[in-house]
Amino acid sequence: ISRSYHTDSKGNTAVSVMKYPADYLATGSSSTGSALLDTMLLRNMQATQVEKWDSLKTASTGLTAVTASQLNLYKVSINTNIAVVPDKVKKLSLAAPITNFVPAYVSSGNMVADSRYSQLISFDSYDQNGNITQYTPRNATSVAILWDYNGSLPIAQVKNSLYTSAAYTSFETGNKGGWTYAGAPVVDATAPTGNMVYPLAAGSITYSVPGNTPGYTLAYWSNNGI
Repeated sequence: ISRSYHTDSKGNTAVSVMKYPADYLATGSSSTGSALLDTMLLRNMQATQVEKWDSLKTASTGLTAVTASQLNLYKVSINTNIAVVPDKVKKLSLAAPITNFVPAYVSSGNMVADSRYSQLISFDSYDQNGNITQYTPRNATSVAILWDYNGSLPIAQVKNSLYTSAAYTSFETGNKGGWTYAGAPVVDATAPTGNMVYPLAAGSITYSVPGNTPGYTLAYWSNNGI
């Protein structure tokens, strides 16, 4: 769907316009002018929405004004086997409908958008399975997400942290969740999470703290209060 219309009982018409990678192809050309959009087309990402805006034409004045818009930006992530993944989501910041909205376009290889867009969220990093590992909401600090079980399930969310500064494991799988230890976890029916625990007699557990970082919070379960 590239456009939809809805007319109410008063004759006002609401219009939604959706644009996809192929909509940015120059007339008679097989290229959009953007390497990223061309990559999306080569991967047949035809239904991946780039921009959508809503407008309203009032019957009384005949005036058409944009009421809302969202721009979805993408990037190529090396960690995900060169996959195209979401990068940022932006929304139009409006106090009232506008009549001078500028749809996004490609210029000199870059996507140029209306200056009134504000960033809603940034998807900062992904793992090799295509899972999001860090995102930053608008007016907030970064959130790290750790995955396990062959990358199929998120096991921890750490707010106000970079992905590279967070670690977590419950010793249920071979993935150590950012920690370093040489010993082997063992089965313990009293484990508060899962079935495995790590005996410190098998060796210490360490974490490599990045340089110039703030203080850390360490939380863990222990059966002897240490």
